[in-house]
Amino acid sequence: MTTYQVLIRFVDYLIVALLIYYLYRLLRGTRAFNIFLGLLLIYFLGWLVRWLDMRLLSTILEQFLNIGVIVIVIIFQPEIRRFLLILGKNAYDRRLKKLASIFNYREGELLTREEIGEIVDGVRAMSRQKLGALIIILKDESQLVFDTGVDIDAFIRRDLLLAIFDKDSPLHDGAVTIYAHRIQKARVILPISRREKLPSVLGLRHRAAMGITESVDCLAIIVSEENGKISLSREGNIEYDVSIEKLEQVLHEEFVEPLSSHANGDWTRRFKFPTPQR
Repeated sequence: MTTYQVLIRFVDYLIVALLIYYLYRLLRGTRAFNIFLGLLLIYFLGWLVRWLDMRLLSTILEQFLNIGVIVIVIIFQPEIRRFLLILGKNAYDRRLKKLASIFNYREGELLTREEIGEIVDGVRAMSRQKLGALIIILKDESQLVFDTGVDIDAFIRRDLLLAIFDKDSPLHDGAVTIYAHRIQKARVILPISRREKLPSVLGLRHRAAMGITESVDCLAIIVSEENGKISLSREGNIEYDVSIEKLEQVLHEEFVEPLSSHANGDWTRRFKFPTPQR
């Protein structure tokens, strides 16, 4: 075996190992993870029976594996969608980063500083009053696909947010969605996270925030109705008990200058929240 063949085989094994690792990270904590382990076990058994020359069992497993691709697409449809979304988003961000560095390009703000101030003031007031709230701020027009909810289409205002999430308001259940400098909808029903073994302290709003951020490029702001604490969710992860200062900082980093060029070159700042621990 030549050096070139050894190198190619090493790269082949490395890519497969990386794919398995990223699939593990993507599926960890979900019901689909157990199914994924089951499929790996069946594949290993198929390899083993072929090696032992067990022809009948090998034929049965081969027939099962032949339709395995269709089965995987059906079973893992949400996870595949999330994986492709993350993959496409990362590739898109890298291309924009390269273009911005060449042409010193500055993309328009997703939110103005004044709008962020309105959101922060509203969240601060809801936290003090212990008004339960769930605010979803979208980054991509293609994610404006919500079959539920009431159309609002209004400017982002502190008083409007307080009115929507008031306990006596008919709109306080569900989430508010924000995109393109507008409050788009209220009373939006969101899918809850499919992860298993979530902390028992997580309420329905927190689970819904994790569920929507698992599949949509957005930031979710949660205000607890029990204690008024603020949480943030992105990419299926969550951070608890966030201060108002931290909330304002994250909103500026994510929506005011998400793809802007700065003097220090650090215009691609991103944050990731750790998985909650018991």
